[in-house]
Amino acid sequence: MAVVIAGSGANRPGNGGYTGIAPQAHVIGVKTAGANGVTDVSTLLEAMNWVSAYASQLNIRVVNLSFGV
Repeated sequence: MAVVIAGSGANRPGNGGYTGIAPQAHVIGVKTAGANGVTDVSTLLEAMNWVSAYASQLNIRVVNLSFGV
């Protein structure tokens, strides 16, 4: 998802890379799952609380939640 959102087009040799819809955006990753990919609702809520707490300081304006089951 990060490439789709913020890809700069600079990472692919030759033709250039993939340019995202917001190539000037900065991506902040918040990991909520363990190495096995497992998480729970309370951990996700803690992560959202962290994002809320630091939104102004880090200029976070958009949140993308990608889940797979």
